[in-house]
Amino acid sequence: MRALWFWAGALALALAISRLFWPAFTACFQTRDNWAISVYRGRRPFQLEPHPDVGNRPVVTASDVTDAQAEFVADPFMIRRDGRWLMMFEVMERGRWAGSFAYAESDNGTTWKYGRVVLREPFHLSYPQIIEDDDGELYLIPESAQAGSLRLYHAAHFPESWVFVAELLPGQHRDATVFRDGGSWWMYSTDSSHSLHLFVAPTLRGPWREHPASPVVKECRRSGRCGGKVVRVDGVLHRFAQDGRFGYGREISAYRIDRLTAADYAETEVALDPPLGASDTGWNSCGMHHVDAHLLEDGSWLAVVDGNRQAKVFNWRAGARECQRKLTAMLRSPGGAAASRAPLS
Repeated sequence: MRALWFWAGALALALAISRLFWPAFTACFQTRDNWAISVYRGRRPFQLEPHPDVGNRPVVTASDVTDAQAEFVADPFMIRRDGRWLMMFEVMERGRWAGSFAYAESDNGTTWKYGRVVLREPFHLSYPQIIEDDDGELYLIPESAQAGSLRLYHAAHFPESWVFVAELLPGQHRDATVFRDGGSWWMYSTDSSHSLHLFVAPTLRGPWREHPASPVVKECRRSGRCGGKVVRVDGVLHRFAQDGRFGYGREISAYRIDRLTAADYAETEVALDPPLGASDTGWNSCGMHHVDAHLLEDGSWLAVVDGNRQAKVFNWRAGARECQRKLTAMLRSPGGAAASRAPLS
């Protein structure tokens, strides 16, 4: 009988250990994103390929960031000023696990020199679209959903000094994309249901009101979230979108804006040839989700893009947290140690 109780106890102990430690062990192995930035070129913004002077490699990576512990870099936007290219992009910082903004500069658009982090907030920032107003002043309207509002920043001294100006809209707006057309300012933003909303304003500072046809895309992971600035091709506006049907940041899609009036909106998908997305090898093996394309004087297009290559990493802290969580749950369960300490009636 003692042997039976011994083996029963051993089995119960083994089951308890497996319930506690196996999930903790597996939690140690995590998948980490490794977004980086590269340069593409093409005859049209829908026919982009790796720039021949760059090849299939990134031009800005986390290792280039010297003034912060960067996990990855993403969401590049660039502008040409005084004969050189300047790029703003997100830096995901380790420890804080929140995005900040840094810049890099280039004379030719293919070789980039890192500058520094220029905008950091207590909350996460991403998608630093550079916007030039009618007076030539430069602004940012980044994603700041964690702050609970859409915020406007002005370049006091571009690109190194940014000043908060105003909250444009309340709520959690993701990847707000602003453009000018027909005497008005227009803005897309995405909500948590992957619906794309459209807003319009007389000036960049507002007041912004939602378009009567908004949301113009309803609950769609393929086209409900912008993936770069709006471009004008042969006089027609086009937008890029993040195609997240097969996972976040897998591919990019493009749409021609067929009708944009005070009351109506319509768009049609445009094929990307070659496609922009996970290549299965190299720096963008796991996905692409951003394009910022610019028309050059020779009629070709230059674009900065981002791509992701995921890696498996061992994180013992994640395992320890999972072990603590499981142990707490076991002790609080009706049959756990907490129950055994309950007073007898």
